[in-house]
Amino acid sequence: KKKEEEEPSLSFDASDPRFVPVVRSLRLLARVDGLVDDVFCAPGSPATVFKLLELPRVCPAFDEGYETLTLLSPRRSFADTVAEQRELWRLLCVLERDGGKIGTESASDEATGDEDEAGASGADAAALAGEERDSELQKNGWSALESLSSSPSIATLLIASSGWLELLGILAGYRKFTGTYSARLGAARVLARLLWDPNTGTVAGAPLGRVLPAGVLAVVRGGDE
Repeated sequence: KKKEEEEPSLSFDASDPRFVPVVRSLRLLARVDGLVDDVFCAPGSPATVFKLLELPRVCPAFDEGYETLTLLSPRRSFADTVAEQRELWRLLCVLERDGGKIGTESASDEATGDEDEAGASGADAAALAGEERDSELQKNGWSALESLSSSPSIATLLIASSGWLELLGILAGYRKFTGTYSARLGAARVLARLLWDPNTGTVAGAPLGRVLPAGVLAVVRGGDE
């Protein structure tokens, strides 16, 4: 009896020239209201979107995936699917990463060598531009989490899991997490949303009230920067 031929694999890595058009197609689909549930609420879809944030930042697919998340995060159906499939931890891991960088470094990003003064000046300018982009990515990433947390399912999940404690750790500057200003401000805003949300305010206030002074809790609830 002949062995059945294996079906050809449809997977390919980020360096494949077909990868960027595929991710771009996801971004375009995310703009179509009638297709969001069919495409992005299927099993494994939220995990796929979040994994795109782990691509090298120089990869065009990274920007496509990042914008896809920005488009999906306000969608209630997507947020409910993230909560149902317990995939929020993937986004939290990216946002909490020490240093606050979203996406990974490419080999060219990490490469160093002997440089003359002109080269050093160019490197400084590139470093500054990189820092500005990192800051913008962080702000948008935390905005996506804040949008997701506006859905009761995600808000409830953050309170029921260790999510609220991790956000508190970022806000307090715990060394295990990123200590960037953008991250601490983002964590404060998400916690504020949990506190004044009628669905989670009472539940969130109890654990936070045990670790935060009343004055600090009032400031967080107010969302003051």
